[in-house]
Amino acid sequence: MDRQFFIASAQAMERSMYCIARSYLRCEADCEDALQNALLRAWEKRNTLREERYFRTWLTRILINRFSRGRSAAGIRPRIVGSAARAG
Repeated sequence: MDRQFFIASAQAMERSMYCIARSYLRCEADCEDALQNALLRAWEKRNTLREERYFRTWLTRILINRFSRGRSAAGIRPRIVGSAARAG
């Protein structure tokens, strides 16, 4: 995968990735950090993507995996919704 393909594909996904991050996080700055971390990880691991046509799915999984692997260890604060948000 070349640099131009990566940049163009990531830019095309920016809004959807932000929405995914926002569904997990309550703070806009945390969302931006999560996106940046996912993009860095994807760039570092770009040679693991076997077929470019799966770029969108691959990048989305990288982003989601950042949330499911120890949010507190990564300094990511989960978004609180529903009755827990009203109580606290």
